[in-house]
Order: sequence, then structure tokens, then C-alpha cells
Amino acid sequence: MLTDLHQHLWSEPLIEALARRLTLPFVRRERGLTVLHLAGESPYVIDQNAEAPARRAAQVRADGIERALVCLSSTIGIEALPREEAQELLDAYHEGAFELPSEFGVWGAVALEEVDPEDVDRAGEELPLQRLHDSSRAPRGARPRGHPARLFATVAADGLLWRRPARRAGARDGALHR
Repeated sequence: MLTDLHQHLWSEPLIEALARRLTLPFVRRERGLTVLHLAGESPYVIDQNAEAPARRAAQVRADGIERALVCLSSTIGIEALPREEAQELLDAYHEGAFELPSEFGVWGAVALEEVDPEDVDRAGEELPLQRLHDSSRAPRGARPRGHPARLFATVAADGLLWRRPARRAGARDGALHR
């Protein structure tokens, strides 16, 4: 089975949640464009037509990929926001991810402020895979208790689970693995 382990997809729930924000990161709709504003980055235009889930699913099939895993871009900085702010955006990310066609799976995301293994467990009840973007801020005392999500939290606490070089937000990339 050919699987793309890392794609970003700008869902409508996530874009809407970012559009409600007054501080970075946020989205503004300007002259018919959807523009993402991030700390330390140039504004980025999100091509919502290219991001349409049906169109992206068709591209996955056209590329000969059987499954593509969607993840939240760390470049946006959502997980590092204060917990309350992060949670609203994470909920929107997960909502959009759950609505995706069957060609997609989802990497879960959790707020990193005062991260608790229980956060990963809660997400693990709904998501098949979990990750922590910044392992240096993961809990040091996490121990597996038979739940796969807790095992991911433990791995992240002891070392880097997976990290890629930062790229421009919204860039379509991914590593193919068999």
C-alpha cells in the first residue's frame, strides 16, 4: 500500500476559526483572496479551490497513492499557542479532518502548553494516529498504560517523534512510503 505520510489541507472549519482571530496566526479575506498571516512569515494566499477535499482526493488517486495522512502544519504555530486559544483551532482542525473523504487519514494534534498524556488519549479515541510536534515540551513523566496514543506520547517525551524542516504554510509536500 502506497501511503503519503504528510500532507496539509486547509479545511473550511480551520480557515473559519483562523478568520475569527484578532492576533497571529490569523486569516483575512482580502479582495477575494484567503490570506494567512503568521509570525515571522510573509502573508500566504491559500488557494481554496485547490484545497477542496474532493479535488485533493482526486489528486491522491491520480498520484497512485492509496492513502494520504493529513497533518496540521507546525509552521502555523497553533499547538504552541496558549492552551485555550490552541484548543479552539485544534478542534476546528480535527472537525475538518473528520469530514475528509476516505482517501485521507489524520495525524492528530494537541496543545503543547501544559500538555498532559490524557490530551493524547482523548484525541486517540477519535483519531487513529497521534503526534506531538515539539517533543522538547512533551511531558517527561508519560508512561504507556496499554493505550496506543499514550505510547506515542511516551515516545515523544523521550525523543523526537518526527520533525521536518519548516516550509511555507500550505505547501503540498510529503514523503512516500510503502
